[in-house]
Amino acid sequence: MQRSLEINNPLESWKLELGLLPVPLFDLENQNTQFILLNGKIGNFCLDLGGDSHDEDPQNLARNLAWSSDVGHYVKLLDETVEIYRWDKKPSSLERYSRKSVENNLEKFYDYLQKDQPPRDLSIISFAIKIFRTLRGVLGSNFDGQQSLRAFLYLLACISDGDSRNDLNIEKWGLSPDAKLISESIDDSNWELLVNKFKNGSGFYHLEPNISLLLRHASGTLLQEAIYETYTFNLNEELPSKNHYTPHSIARILVEESLNAITELPSVLKVFDPMCGSGILLREVLRQLSLKDYRGDLKLQGWNISPQAIEVAKFILSHEKNMLSDNFSVKIELEQRDCLNEINQWENDANIIFINCPFSIMGDMDKQQKDSVKDILDGLIQTKIPDISNVFLWQGVEVLPSNGVIACILPASILGSYSSSKVRQAILSQVDIHLVAKLGLFPNTRIDTAILVAKSPKKGESSLYLWADDRLESSLSAFRALRRYNYYGREPFNVVDQNGFSIYENPSLNTNYVHKETPPYKLNWEPSSYNIYRTFSVLRRLDNFSKVKDIFDIKHGVETGFDSVFLLSKKDFELLPKKEKNFFRPAITSKSIKAGVQSDSWYVFYPYGESIPEIKSEDELKKYVPNYYNDYLLVNKSELLFKSEKWRKNNNWWILKRHTEYQIGKQPKLVSKRYGEVASFVWDSSGDSVVVNELVWLPKIKERKTFPESMGLAYLAIFCCPYLNYLFAYVSRRKSERYWNLSPAYINNMPLPDLMSDNIDVSTLNSLQEIGKLIYSGQDFEGKALNKLVLSLYQLPDDSLAFLET
Repeated sequence: MQRSLEINNPLESWKLELGLLPVPLFDLENQNTQFILLNGKIGNFCLDLGGDSHDEDPQNLARNLAWSSDVGHYVKLLDETVEIYRWDKKPSSLERYSRKSVENNLEKFYDYLQKDQPPRDLSIISFAIKIFRTLRGVLGSNFDGQQSLRAFLYLLACISDGDSRNDLNIEKWGLSPDAKLISESIDDSNWELLVNKFKNGSGFYHLEPNISLLLRHASGTLLQEAIYETYTFNLNEELPSKNHYTPHSIARILVEESLNAITELPSVLKVFDPMCGSGILLREVLRQLSLKDYRGDLKLQGWNISPQAIEVAKFILSHEKNMLSDNFSVKIELEQRDCLNEINQWENDANIIFINCPFSIMGDMDKQQKDSVKDILDGLIQTKIPDISNVFLWQGVEVLPSNGVIACILPASILGSYSSSKVRQAILSQVDIHLVAKLGLFPNTRIDTAILVAKSPKKGESSLYLWADDRLESSLSAFRALRRYNYYGREPFNVVDQNGFSIYENPSLNTNYVHKETPPYKLNWEPSSYNIYRTFSVLRRLDNFSKVKDIFDIKHGVETGFDSVFLLSKKDFELLPKKEKNFFRPAITSKSIKAGVQSDSWYVFYPYGESIPEIKSEDELKKYVPNYYNDYLLVNKSELLFKSEKWRKNNNWWILKRHTEYQIGKQPKLVSKRYGEVASFVWDSSGDSVVVNELVWLPKIKERKTFPESMGLAYLAIFCCPYLNYLFAYVSRRKSERYWNLSPAYINNMPLPDLMSDNIDVSTLNSLQEIGKLIYSGQDFEGKALNKLVLSLYQLPDDSLAFLET
């Protein structure tokens, strides 16, 4: 909704309309006309409200300030015009627009700034990292990466204070005495060369760095890159993954929301970050409390297992502390500690706890970490390989005091996965979710990211949902919209629904914990688009409907352990002698299922059954299947021996990992993919096929020994109905943009008509069977007619689908 701008207060106007966070360009005390408006990695810019400049060289000054702050543009508001300086362009190329045209079209103006970005390889960060590399070269191989980082921090501090190496106050900068000793190993000429190289800046663009602005606005980015660089110093060291770095846009919004969740800031405030990294979140707390004019006593406590990260965090936080006013006192405690080690107990007095989880699973941990996970989660583990994020999240909730807030950066999978459902249920019994956000893939990350902010005590209040699609620009736009949402005051049932993102209230999330047997889909915290959320309001009418688990047993199919050996294409199968073909069965794989039709494309080695002789030795193997043995098994024997070591009971290295005894006999069955959508189902009428890696659906019909074909075809029709995609979305979670997880953990709780019930309309059932026959034979069918039939079975009005499709 367009709002009139407050021209008399341009900063407030730009802040409200653009949804950006204004931060003073320099310190808060000494100026109030120059700001940086912040959101994400792109689109940040300097805003100067000071009117006409009297500097001798205002264009170069503006360019230097923007470059030093690691933003693309310097925007200057004059009485009638707006000037835009881009640091990588000549001073003469500045752009001028009428102030009225800009303020009447702020969103378009901001879009232009986001798209018109200077190249990153010329940024102040790239410039400074090149100097770091030079410093490393000067130090030579006698100093490792961590030592070179200490010398770099010492160099930055000396340049910032204008001090010589001998005069620097290392306590002011949180530096170790070792940093000074390392820097003194560089001779005077090389040290001066490094200092002058930094001060002189980029000669080609006539840019001179303002070290104060670099450290104030870009130290986090610079020193995260520097930490990564330290590992390249020694080729024997394992490179850290850059996906561990916290994007500043996420850190910023997380701190904003954690402070918003506290209704009133206490006079003594403690913030704890057990995985503080380079201190980005703690630094953001300092900055935002300063903007809020906090007046009290603040304690920042941070742990990290990396010594490099702790040294950088001390440097960053010391600098930020030195820039603060005297309105509040700050105590900083940073230690190298493993927060999973049982000797490092988490205290229960922190008002805000940050959790920045490593995106890993239990399989990536060492034995000590695995034992810690089991001790902490105790009875909350659902699967053999839980996500380690559950551990940190639950540990934080357990030590959260009354009126405390926990704010987390998590892999998005934790919001909806079956393996985390008990943890989610336990958390909801203790805290209210203030905000949960599902984001896409951020730069340098490999999996979807989520934000979670929760608070105590438990009151059952409404939660705020934020959903963004996989585009980075969608998440950044959502953050701006969230600020506007907060700036104008949260109102119940307010909805922001834009292309690529949604923000809305969920009044029921914080009350779902009350049912001990709540199915996993009701404990799903994962936000969706607002349209999908509205869809669920229709589907909730089906909560008392019969469920898949009432009608079907869903079983997992065969696992071969080595598909390329045990699965043959039809062409390769036909080349085998007739007597060897008896040891194979037609296979249904994910590739065999397409639009409800099973293709005869694959065959699986399946030496099981009454008519199949048992193969007890390798000699018998060669006797019964000599061609298959020579062409497929023998050539892969060493790898088969290695792969089968964990599951073979004897030395029979040719056995399947799991052959599923229920498939030895031939029985008709419904089959689905493990990850799919509507029409990811087929009907196996003969029962001859063996399902490999996918799912078998067998009816719970005690009085019948087989699955009636009429019922199988009717259910095939239902599962090829487009309406079912909405139900999959309701109970399951996505494997990818297109496919849903169809495993029993999710699908068992999906509403499904019981076609065996005496209440089913016979004409409806006959119509479904006829459509099922068409699908089974690969013929066209009328989709609208199928939708109408299925909606009638679900007792939903005909216009429900029209609503869902909008």
